[in-house]
Amino acid sequence: MILRKSLIITDQFTFKAKSTIVCLEMIETEFRKLNTGDEKAYQVFIDEFVSANEKIIPGSVDPKGMVFVDWLKKSEKEALGLDLPEDRVPADSYFLIRKADGKIL
Repeated sequence: MILRKSLIITDQFTFKAKSTIVCLEMIETEFRKLNTGDEKAYQVFIDEFVSANEKIIPGSVDPKGMVFVDWLKKSEKEALGLDLPEDRVPADSYFLIRKADGKIL
């Protein structure tokens, strides 16, 4: 699979009944790992799951009560395969982020 570093996605669709008019708002995004500067955006992302009473998916992005910096360090160690339970494999978590404001989508 080839992953692009920058993607364009649609954020808003407007459809009018029995018409061919379609309005699309295009936004510029990037697909990347989080860093220490993403703490506020990450908390907003998690809060959206919590306020909707939804399970945080994928589970690897669930902070499980950790503060952001500790979660980030744990994620970095998991990516390197350090301190993993025997039933786990090294893995990275990438996020789709809107470039205009840093919102995690």
